[in-house]
This record gives sequence, C-alpha cells and structure tokens, in this order.
Amino acid sequence: MKKRWSALALALLMALSLVPAASAAPSVQIPDTAVEFNGHYYQYYTKSLSWEKAQAACQAMGGHLVAINSQAEQTFLENYLSYQNNSSLRGKYLIGLHRQVTGFDTWVTGEPVTYTNWGEKEPDNLGNRQDMVIFNNGGTIGYGNGGYKIDFGQWDDDTNSSYRYLCEWDFKPVWSNSSPWSSPELQKAQELDLIPEILYEADMTQTITRQEFAAVAVKTYENLAGTKALPAVINPFTDCKDTEVLKAYNLGITNGTSAGSTTFSPNKLLDRQEAATMLARTFKRATMPGWTMEQDASYPLSYTKPAPFADDAQIALWAKDSVYFMAANGIIGGVGNNRFAPTNVTTAQQAAKYANATREQALAIAVRMVENLK
Repeated sequence: MKKRWSALALALLMALSLVPAASAAPSVQIPDTAVEFNGHYYQYYTKSLSWEKAQAACQAMGGHLVAINSQAEQTFLENYLSYQNNSSLRGKYLIGLHRQVTGFDTWVTGEPVTYTNWGEKEPDNLGNRQDMVIFNNGGTIGYGNGGYKIDFGQWDDDTNSSYRYLCEWDFKPVWSNSSPWSSPELQKAQELDLIPEILYEADMTQTITRQEFAAVAVKTYENLAGTKALPAVINPFTDCKDTEVLKAYNLGITNGTSAGSTTFSPNKLLDRQEAATMLARTFKRATMPGWTMEQDASYPLSYTKPAPFADDAQIALWAKDSVYFMAANGIIGGVGNNRFAPTNVTTAQQAAKYANATREQALAIAVRMVENLK
C-alpha cells in the first residue's frame, strides 16, 4: 500500500497502548508503484480490458479511470507513460470518458470536461461505433493533411474493444499527515473502512473533535454490526446538522453536552474518558440486542477489571466502567506511570491537551475495537 495518507515510538507510549493485529481485505488499494501528482495518484495497467471492465477494475481498488483536467496533468501523464523511455508501455490506454456512459463533456468522476487534448479531426465516431476514449501512448495514428491524426499523448475516440488502462486515486491517504508510529494503524483503519470522510486529508496529529469522533464511532459500529447506520429523522441539536452525528445520536452512541441539552458542541475537543465511553456504547449497540442509552445500566460489560490506574480518582463515575473495559481488552491503555489521563484537570493540562485524543489515536483505537472485540 502507498504510504501517502502520508515500531511503536515514545509518542505511542504516551498516548494509547496498541498491539499488532492482522488486517482485513483492503477496500482501497493504491499500488506501491503508483506515482503522485498534485495530490492524486496514478497507475498504468498493461492488461487489455473493455472500458467497462477497466473502470470496474479501478473502482474495485478505490479509484477510477483517469480524468485529465489540465495541461499540467496531461504533461505529467505523457512523461509517466512515455513509450520512448520504456517500449513495453507502448499502446492505447483507456481514460475516463465514454460516449454512451459519461458523454464527452463529463468525466467518469462527474467533473465537467474543462480541458481536452483531442487529436486532429477527433472525436469523429468513425463508423458510428467509437464510444471509448484512449490516450495514445505510441507513434502517430492516421495521416493528417485533412484526415484524422492522433499524435503521442493525444486523445482519440476509438472502436469498442479491449485496451490498456490508467487508474487514478483522488485523495491523499490519512497516513501522509500522521506520526510515524500511526502509519501502520491508519492503513489498517483504511482497509477496515473505519476512516470517515471528515478526516480525509486532515492532520492526524491534531486533537479530535466530538463531531469527528462521532463519525469514527459510526464507522466502528457499522463494521462490528455488519450493517449501515441511519441518521435520526428529527435533529435534536441546534448547533449541528452533520449526518454522521445524527447517525451516532440515532444509535445512542452520543447525545448532547448535558442531560436534555439541545447543543452538541461539534467542535469541542474530546478527552480520553469521553472516547472510551462513546466506544463502549458503540460496542453495546452493535453486540447487545435491545441496548439503549436509557437502559444502559441493564447491560453490563463483561470483563476482568485490571488494577486501578494511579489517577483513578480523576476518572468520572459515568466513565469508569468504559475506561476499564477498554483497558482490559487492550484497546485504550495508559500514558505512562500507570496513569490513564481521563480528562484535563489543571490549567497546564488544558493548555497542553494532556488528556485529549488525537485523530490518529482515535482511528487506532477503532482498529483495536474491530480486531479485539469482533
């Protein structure tokens, strides 16, 4: 997998206690050989496929047939493919335009076509059977002088047949903006489909908000339960309309900032005891039929309680069961000296965000939830 959502270190020891685990079949696969340009990744494939099968192959890896939106991107691809540097690359490559599927004014991504590099007299739909569009990675096709002519790098609508193809991925992986220790964990999170859209291209080292963590919790629930979450029909909050928050609320994973509150405080930073509590609810909702937040006391967690943390007195009563459940299952550990750091107590801790969970830590514990409890 490409390290672009660019040994456990001391930073890990001071954050969460994590252990290695096996990964599941990837939902997004960006080859190590893929090349990057302007935040996008590209890979050529020399196996010949129909346009439909080529697009399906790219989609199966989380990408799509290439969409070329500028002269700079076109030049990059010409340099990347150039058969003059590697004769084995010579040939026609399918790109993300198809007369019958997208038209020639819209890319397969849904983006409008604002840049083109058609050959002379193209597209011409010769014989009324040329629906696919290819990128010519070879010598000149045709003869010019009033007839069609497609030079190296130019596009041509071509006969519906099988050709090589170009895949593209549109986003940077979260591990490109993360601490070194978390890269393997974030790749697992991607493979397990635990990364919500709100965290795409975010700085993973920064503290996570209530809104962001709610989205992670929803993803975790969907993985554990094997079903999709639905948002609440009626929004109880006056300060948040986010769909993922409404899903978490509908599941009973989260609520307002206080009993009966109509505020969610989406941008409030999440502390470690809040993270443990929200994920414990996620586990109960996914694995205990009939569980609701109101009936939570009737659904105890089963685990052997570990020795108390040195700062046990600072853990809120409403969070203790969740904290020790997570610790007992190797999901969230201490931060050194047998401390859990449940919440920021002093002014200095508040300023240092001592007890706050970072985005990469949140995704790492989501991975542990799936690997250790599913």
